[in-house]
Amino acid sequence: MEEEQNKKKEEATASAAEEAMAMILRLQSEKSSTDMQANQYRRMAEQKQQYDQEVIGSLQWIVMKHESNRSLLEDQLRLCRQKLKLYMKGDEVDEREGIDASMNLLNSSTKDCLDDVFISSLDMDSLML
Repeated sequence: MEEEQNKKKEEATASAAEEAMAMILRLQSEKSSTDMQANQYRRMAEQKQQYDQEVIGSLQWIVMKHESNRSLLEDQLRLCRQKLKLYMKGDEVDEREGIDASMNLLNSSTKDCLDDVFISSLDMDSLML
């Protein structure tokens, strides 16, 4: 009888050890799977960050190019106005300067509006992330 009880205890112990090993293997498998997913997400995040940096660099270059072109055009416009003043009479110059002031105000408000739209679109992009 005592042998039978010892045998049952050994079988129960062996069964508990098998269950524990099975649970350890399952947990190791789950950990391995989770680690692989985490590494994949980290790589994707790094790739997205690199892409975003490249896009930012491209946009900065485009803005710099447009600002440079704008500066050149403003210089050309200033030269043209100076030449025009040389050929116009006094009254015509006064009228022309009034028109130029109106145009500058219009250009300024248009630029402000475009800046607001650009900022809004950047805000929308950040909300989507």
